[in-house]
Parts: sequence; C-alpha cells; structure tokens
Amino acid sequence: MSRCPACFLNFRALVCDFSCSPKQNEFVIVESEQPFNRALYEQQKKLSEIENSASEDEDEDKNDDEDGNTHAKREHLEESIKLTETVDLEQTNEIQVTSIKTFMTSYFAEKVYKACK
Repeated sequence: MSRCPACFLNFRALVCDFSCSPKQNEFVIVESEQPFNRALYEQQKKLSEIENSASEDEDEDKNDDEDGNTHAKREHLEESIKLTETVDLEQTNEIQVTSIKTFMTSYFAEKVYKACK
C-alpha cells in the first residue's frame, strides 16, 4: 500500500467507515450478540495469566522435587479460585457482538477496483 497512494486512501476509508461512520447501519448488520460481563472477562484474563505463569514456572522448575511443584500448583489454583469468586455474574449491562454481516455498494467496489488496477 505504501507504493500506491490510492490503495492506501481506499484502505483508510474502509477502516474509518467500519470503525466510526455515522452511516454504519447502511453497510453493517449485527447478526448475533451475547451479554458481556466486563468484570468476568477481566477475571478470566487474569486467570489465564496465572495459568500461563504456572506452566512457565513448571518448565523452569523441572529439576525441583515434586513437593515444590505441587505446592506451586496449589498456590496458583487457590489464587484462581479467589479470582472467580469475586465476580458478580449478574452484573451484565454490555453486549458482545459475535457475528456481523457487511456490505459494500457496487459503486464503492468499482471505485476501489479502478483506483488499484
């Protein structure tokens, strides 16, 4: 795209339109959505980080005795349980879009094609 200013401008127009166009309702249709709990999402992200950290610790401590590994696993498990207990599962006032359908007018498609050929 850096070699072709028209390609760059067309790409930028697509990204901008899909991101913040006031006319999105004309070319983007939400097909499915689900409730989204930001607190639960953040806790799951932390839990994933803890699990990744535990597996990295295990890789580093392969030469340690089994009791040390068991103790580390138990600590990570206890921390994971604490994280999941602090989330209010009923507090969901956001939605997560899981599927969209997009449309492009033939005029825009032809304009992009002609600019880039």
